Amino acid sequence: MTLKPDDIKTGDVIRADWLNAAKNAPVTSVRGGGGVKVTQTAGGDVSVSLSRAGGPINNTGPQSFIIARVTEVDSGDPLLVTAIEQAWSDAGTDFIAAANGRTWDGESTNPPKVRIVDGQPRAVDDLVTLGHKFGPDNSSQWFVVPESTSPFWAKITGNATNGTNRWKYAWTEQNRTATGLQDMTGGRTGTTSAGFAINANEANNSGAGVQGNSIDIDGAVFTDNTDLEIQPVLGSPVVRMWSDIDDAGAVAFTFEYVNAVDGECA
Repeated sequence: MTLKPDDIKTGDVIRADWLNAAKNAPVTSVRGGGGVKVTQTAGGDVSVSLSRAGGPINNTGPQSFIIARVTEVDSGDPLLVTAIEQAWSDAGTDFIAAANGRTWDGESTNPPKVRIVDGQPRAVDDLVTLGHKFGPDNSSQWFVVPESTSPFWAKITGNATNGTNRWKYAWTEQNRTATGLQDMTGGRTGTTSAGFAINANEANNSGAGVQGNSIDIDGAVFTDNTDLEIQPVLGSPVVRMWSDIDDAGAVAFTFEYVNAVDGECA
């Protein structure tokens, strides 16, 4: 980048674009409202440094995960919060507002309010971890990282159609006891319309051919017994559940269970 010292002054914040030499493609240096801070030496040399106003820059900028404190819950959307960046106190006893830290409230040049993607509301003064990703249009997106993305036990409690031989499943998180599993007090849940889970074994199911349970529904047994059908997961089984972030930035739940076949035989 070529800058003329007469055109800028120390402390200016500008937006800069340059070419990625490896791909010979334009690269925007800052996304999400950030900029480049200009400094100038006594000899007139000019340098630029990336500001912290936006999100990570090409995965090499400000930290991708930061600690923030919820300061307000949106009155019209309990899963949308205002948050302030935190830093560990000098006394080493607590997180406090970071000096020159970011505020996610959508005001002026601040980043927008932050979306809670796991469906579990947070309260004012809660500490949360904020994660960053680039959206489908390359826009900067911050979100509250789910408290746990590790596998956990969940009981399947209901289902609704999600296409041919595929279903959306309601579920309740389970707690392991000395002798079994039980509903977890205050645990995570999903319904067939919000926070539902899908069965990975059903992912490629259709109305013809071999299904995810390795049964060919065009085979002779099905031809001779037209009442036979692939069944959704029934009987309230407890399964191992995984949580991931989907391509829209929302948390998604997935488990694996082999579907049964049932019906009247001729």
